[in-house]
Amino acid sequence: MKYIKIIILISPFFNSLSAQYKLNVEVTNYNVPYLFYDVKFLNSQTGFICGEGGSILRTTNSGLNWIYIFPGYGDLFRSIYISEKQNNIFICGTSGRIIKSTNLGNSWTSLNSSLDIMFTSISGIDENKIIVCSEDGYVYKSENGGENFEAVLVNENVFFTSVKYLTNENIFVAGLSGKMFKSIDLGKSWKTVNSNTDKNIHSLYFLNSQTGYFAGLPGNIFKTIDGGNSWQFQNSNISNSLRGVHFYNQNNGFVVGYTTNILWTTTGGNNWLRHNISGTENILLNSVFMINDSVSIATGYNGLIVRSTIQKDIDTTINPPIENFTFNLFQNYPNPFNAGTKIKFDIAREENYKLKIYNLSGKLIFTKLFGILTPGSYDFNFLPDNLSSGVYVYELSGSTHKSYKKLVYIK
Repeated sequence: MKYIKIIILISPFFNSLSAQYKLNVEVTNYNVPYLFYDVKFLNSQTGFICGEGGSILRTTNSGLNWIYIFPGYGDLFRSIYISEKQNNIFICGTSGRIIKSTNLGNSWTSLNSSLDIMFTSISGIDENKIIVCSEDGYVYKSENGGENFEAVLVNENVFFTSVKYLTNENIFVAGLSGKMFKSIDLGKSWKTVNSNTDKNIHSLYFLNSQTGYFAGLPGNIFKTIDGGNSWQFQNSNISNSLRGVHFYNQNNGFVVGYTTNILWTTTGGNNWLRHNISGTENILLNSVFMINDSVSIATGYNGLIVRSTIQKDIDTTINPPIENFTFNLFQNYPNPFNAGTKIKFDIAREENYKLKIYNLSGKLIFTKLFGILTPGSYDFNFLPDNLSSGVYVYELSGSTHKSYKKLVYIK
């Protein structure tokens, strides 16, 4: 797939161009078709996936490759919590199982919860304060790194799906039928929260102590900006069950679920964009995690791992006054090239511009329509896709000017 990035340098005397984005999605299936439930990252490089059969996967290169880790348990693992300061990893699942690693997954210890229930979600704020919820309406807390757990909420009428320990030590737990509870005293007491829906909540995420999101049925996305006291609906234009939500910052976030679409936003959820995964009939994704401000990793059924990248087409910065610019197309660099090359050009008129690339037989093999550009200096990154080695001609044209150069591609 072509990835095109333009860095626009314009005069402060002109209006800035708004950023334009697109999504690049890569779908892979792990070589063992496990049902994966959760994905979490310690940092931009190191992450973990858990699922059925006691399956745990680890990556140390941002999810480009995954290795299988088997901790010696046959449980179905549902949720991961990683304590960033101590690199402690906690995973919960069936049969009241909670396991812990203090060495990035090389070895694991089974913590004794003394329970035989299905844990569905685990969270914490450090290596000691851990919270976990179950499908039976129980919430348990540990203040000693999982050595002991005590019940802090029991509501047998609620199937809990997601729990979050906030940085201000508030705790939220949510579940089916829109049920949500909040504690402001480390779980000693709880109050019911109006989630503004009576539909199932499947995933709850807080970016900080004030801003949070949840996703669920039927295609529901809700946001809070007041610490969970009130929740506002965001339109996803999806009617399917949404299962995972994660944000990297105030703007960029992802939502996934049982749909052929990846949902993503660069506006804090004010506008949700949909990317249809072509060639697929039924994508079942349970969890998503953003490893930086543009890349997310999602997991789901049949060993599914989906890597999505938000790609920015246009950036804006400041440049010298426009009288310094004339129409000029520069030689691409590097040249010859393999992975990609930069094409630089200057323009002095506000016009419609486009770039075309031809082979030596005159066949058009690539076109980029820039639209109306203001006077300035531009860098264009061209990444070839299924291009044969050889010499090519690139042409930059506006309404009044046109220029040609040759480039050499070595595959």
